[in-house]
Amino acid sequence: GLILALALLCWGPTFAQPGFALAAEPGVQSDLADEIRKLTAAIERLAELHDSVRRQEEQEALSRRLDTAIAYLNFRSRRIEMLEQDLQEMRVSRNQMDTILVQMDEKGQLLIAEARSGTIGSTSETAKARQEHEMKIKLVQKRMSQMDQELMLLEIKIQDLQDEISSVESFVQRHLQF
Repeated sequence: GLILALALLCWGPTFAQPGFALAAEPGVQSDLADEIRKLTAAIERLAELHDSVRRQEEQEALSRRLDTAIAYLNFRSRRIEMLEQDLQEMRVSRNQMDTILVQMDEKGQLLIAEARSGTIGSTSETAKARQEHEMKIKLVQKRMSQMDQELMLLEIKIQDLQDEISSVESFVQRHLQF
């Protein structure tokens, strides 16, 4: 209906020309109506084809985005796995430092006990040994504090990456209809 009206508007001036006797020639009128129907059908098929091509292009674009998202998920997952491994190794090192600190504290208590009993020697040697020992303890404590900060930053980084992955996973799941 709409296509027919458009065709009549476009060809209207042709119909209105003198010498164009549509009513006088029924065969011409029938041929023209057939041509208009064929033209209308061709335009409708063309519109359907256009819609089909557009939907296919949209689907292909979505597929490319999904491929990119999946590759991103794989990359980020491997990155998180490596960071979690680093985090685990760092925790083991931190726990070992706790053990070392306990051992150092025991050694310090032994130095104090030996100083009281007088088995080490002069008091200046005892003071020097205790001073060195305290310096070592402070260095270990400082390193432990640094490790605690590094652990916290690594945990935050891992959480941020996991949050990023969650949003991309949601996109993939919505479009792949898991």
